[in-house]
Amino acid sequence: MTAAKASYRRFLKQLTEYLIGHSFAADRRTFRCANEHGDMVVVEVQISSSSLPGGVEFYVNLALVLAPRWQWDRKRLNLPEDREPTSSAGLWWDRVGPPGQRGIWRWKI
Repeated sequence: MTAAKASYRRFLKQLTEYLIGHSFAADRRTFRCANEHGDMVVVEVQISSSSLPGGVEFYVNLALVLAPRWQWDRKRLNLPEDREPTSSAGLWWDRVGPPGQRGIWRWKI
């Protein structure tokens, strides 16, 4: 394993611990926190297709998924009842970029 991949795994482990500590449920690289109405905040770590063997590049997606809209989407797309939303299901969706790098959304290790 390269140093970059080891660093990425440490980052993912620390992010997982942090978000679980703030009431998020973890599913590999996707984290969800729901309110009593079923509305969710989704945080998703998406590996970039431009990652090279010596490094890791990824995005951090953030979305707000409203329960009524997700229920409608699930029925419309014929998805199973137990299917959880990803960030792409968000009514509002954005990316979180590295600090101090305005307009840059890809993280690089």
